[in-house]
Amino acid sequence: MKKQEIVKSTDTAYQSVRKILEEARKTGYTAVNFAMVHAYWNIGGNIPRSQSLPDQIRHAVRDELPIIRSELQREQRFLELEMEGTRRNSKL
Repeated sequence: MKKQEIVKSTDTAYQSVRKILEEARKTGYTAVNFAMVHAYWNIGGNIPRSQSLPDQIRHAVRDELPIIRSELQREQRFLELEMEGTRRNSKL
């Protein structure tokens, strides 16, 4: 086998693997986006229900929102760092 043929074969294999990984990544992004839309839909569905709660409970929930927001932001930063590390490792 000539050197050109080997290079061409290697390039074809690389492109094939790259395409498979890109398709998997797109599928993953789609699944995550769907899950997040579903989560936001469920959160939104809870808001009207909370309007019928007694004032004491509504105020308690309102007081907890900054804590909940802070925890969610912390988790989001953690996940972003994890994704960044995964991307870095995949480039190696």
